[in-house]
Amino acid sequence: RCDSETRSDFMVPDDLDGELFEFGAVRAKKNVKKAKKKKESHSQVQDLLLLDVTPLTLSIEDSSQMSIPIIPRNTTIPTRKTLDCVTAYDYQTTVKVALYEGERTRVED
Repeated sequence: RCDSETRSDFMVPDDLDGELFEFGAVRAKKNVKKAKKKKESHSQVQDLLLLDVTPLTLSIEDSSQMSIPIIPRNTTIPTRKTLDCVTAYDYQTTVKVALYEGERTRVED
């Protein structure tokens, strides 16, 4: 965890309450990357590890219009997940896969 002086260098407020808005997180990440390129930056910055994560759960729709989570939110990118599925009918040769982003259990919500 960085001290308040270091955080102010990256325009990250002290009172985060554990959450960053997307715009603030992107700006802070960009500033941290700039600082890491400079050799004279804070030693705490050089030790930071930045990870890209999925902001929302990635799901597919099943035949009953329910959402089946495949990749949970905050999973590091890149990632690979597999799911074994069966077709709705015998001898079915094609399947339409709809990918959704969000935390809802029903697709229509």
